[in-house]
Amino acid sequence: MPNGQVKLSLDLEIKEPEGVYFNKITDIASDSQNNIYILDRKEKGLYKFSEEGKFQKKIGRYGRGPGEFERPISVFIDDKDNIYILDSQNRRVEVFKNNGNFTKSIKLNRYPNGGTNSIAVDENRNFYIAGFYSDENVVLCKYSPTGEFLKALPLPIIDYNGIEIRKFNKIHVNRNLAGGSLCFDKKNRIYFSYKWPYKICIIENEEIILSDISGTSNLNWTPFIFNTSPDGMLFGESTSSQKIFWLNNEYIINSIKSVDWEGNTKVKVPTFHTQEKKGLEKYFKFNGKHTVLDIFNKDGQFIASGEINETIVFLNSDNKNRVLGLKDDGENIPVIVRYKVEIIKANVNF
Repeated sequence: MPNGQVKLSLDLEIKEPEGVYFNKITDIASDSQNNIYILDRKEKGLYKFSEEGKFQKKIGRYGRGPGEFERPISVFIDDKDNIYILDSQNRRVEVFKNNGNFTKSIKLNRYPNGGTNSIAVDENRNFYIAGFYSDENVVLCKYSPTGEFLKALPLPIIDYNGIEIRKFNKIHVNRNLAGGSLCFDKKNRIYFSYKWPYKICIIENEEIILSDISGTSNLNWTPFIFNTSPDGMLFGESTSSQKIFWLNNEYIINSIKSVDWEGNTKVKVPTFHTQEKKGLEKYFKFNGKHTVLDIFNKDGQFIASGEINETIVFLNSDNKNRVLGLKDDGENIPVIVRYKVEIIKANVNF
């Protein structure tokens, strides 16, 4: 089946303005006015920029008090421009107005014990937190507006069986790979994308109505492992879904970071220091990274795919058909980028 084609055109770059430091950016969001919000885990705050890329303010600061963070990792902005920031260290959600004014702290009475954590909020202000819930064997749970655990949704943890590992190490492997992201449509259906492997599910009334949606099929989803240690596996790289989000309320985008490598997963690799990879070329050939955007319609039908041959993590979109991402400039200084998206050739079955 021929794939559709997507044209991506760079529209904006945001580099560190004077007095602002991009350190460890974990998420990006946009409000109804197309302002851009950049969440930085290490700088313990949310940076707000105008649609034109002009810095406006920093929201939040380090700490455990109201409106403060220790490990902010995910941001969600609802239809009223309320800002929800998930703090994994404090295990709570901090809520702000889009002018930066603090509203409230919501303590979560249960929290995932690993994996990629992300937050989304439905029209009834219930919270959905993705992550590694080992006790429930799921990757997504629902919470009330006051933070009470309501239920685990039917999205099981997918075990990785690519190499022979001991049971204890397997827990660490699955914790590293588990999690994902989600978005809602106007009917409050959930579109959930696993971090790994490629799997998108549609959930309606808390039941799966469509599962195993996938687009790009020629990517290597086997984790690129360069380090083993007594307390578990340490992963060098892995092809993984970064975020699922809407494009102009018409299409679903699944953002993928692809790691191109060759090797034999059955080969036992000696222990390397985390930062020391000498001798790795004996076991794996690393060919590079690229970014893939797969686009689907509301029913989960694959429409088109676009690719950029550089390291960009796309994390959200705005109201003008533009996607927002994080680019590695090669000097470990993050750059925020915005691309226009144009579907120039749709899938033949669309």
